[in-house]
Amino acid sequence: MRPTIVWTRFGAWIYRQAWFHFVLKVAALWGRVAVARHAAAIAFFSLLTLAPLLMVLTGVLGSLLGTERVVEQILKALEQTLGAGAARLVRQLLTQTLERGSGATATLVGLLLAFWGASGLLQALKSSLDEVWQAPPHAESGVLNWLLTRLIASVAILILVGLMGASLVLELALAAIRERVPDHLPLGYWLGYAANRALLPVMLWLGISLLYWWLPARRPRWRVAMGTALVATVLLVLMRSLVSWYLTTTGIATLYGSAGSVVVLLLGVYFSAQVFFLGAILGVVAEEGVSFNPDGG
Repeated sequence: MRPTIVWTRFGAWIYRQAWFHFVLKVAALWGRVAVARHAAAIAFFSLLTLAPLLMVLTGVLGSLLGTERVVEQILKALEQTLGAGAARLVRQLLTQTLERGSGATATLVGLLLAFWGASGLLQALKSSLDEVWQAPPHAESGVLNWLLTRLIASVAILILVGLMGASLVLELALAAIRERVPDHLPLGYWLGYAANRALLPVMLWLGISLLYWWLPARRPRWRVAMGTALVATVLLVLMRSLVSWYLTTTGIATLYGSAGSVVVLLLGVYFSAQVFFLGAILGVVAEEGVSFNPDGG
């Protein structure tokens, strides 16, 4: 049998597969939405929101659970999602913030700045997701839309603080279990370690699911939001290793000198935002379905 005939039959078989048309539709929507442009906007707003949000987290949670433990949890979460370079930059920011003091005034100023930055970030996310879902434009007035955006930003910050607090409490509980269980159960330490490592991805999955379902004007089904958020979470965990390898291999952090840590953080958020939008695109295709003629034509 000639090679051309083999490849022709193989191509015809590929064309008849539903997953092939699913991938084609995802690629077409990815190009139409211009994901790279939206991811760059998210990275910019994230950088503006980072410092005041850290002030709020360390000020509010630190007074309840201890500043050192909160800082360790924040750095651990960033290292697991964005890599060691982003964690180093955040460590520098937190060190400077703690040296200046985190009293009530600093926390209040940070809270106001965090609300402003988070509102811009959420508005950019919402606009991008509305474009992905091809949602109709809003009919609300400018003032009403502005107030609604600020209200959503306030709720989002409260949810973030709550998730971080719950994550820290659960981690402390797991640490206490790991100290006591090994005497009675041989695998107790490793079970506790595995649960601790899975805690952040689970929190990330729930947060992405909520954003997929809540932000777009055209909301998907909850099970679609959770399913695509699970895919995005797995890809984010895998992407962190790839980004770390890329940054280590290219030495891009040293190329930019003193701004290297900022560039590393921007790249981490930029690639993470692309994965986030990929999950949203998968949700659109899953909701709309893939229609094709398996017989061709």
